[in-house]
Amino acid sequence: MVERRFDMKQVLRAAFIIQQKGELRSGVYHHEGFALQQSHDGYSLEISAGPLRLRCYFHNRYQCLGGGRKDLDRFKLCLARLVEDHDRSAGPA
Repeated sequence: MVERRFDMKQVLRAAFIIQQKGELRSGVYHHEGFALQQSHDGYSLEISAGPLRLRCYFHNRYQCLGGGRKDLDRFKLCLARLVEDHDRSAGPA
């Protein structure tokens, strides 16, 4: 079972990866099953995959909407894998 809390540093890195590598369609970035929407002021964002949506706000506050426990676990694992795969492909720092 995956912990319920999100590592906001990892979430923001994933959002950056989705934005950089994703395809922009109607104001939404799409990449590897994730969709990213950002507010116009840059203070909030939403990452979604399947039935689950993670809304992130200023001061590292967030809200998770939709889906069940298994969806949350899958979402967190896929988000972590996205960041790990990106780091692996980038090579050593």
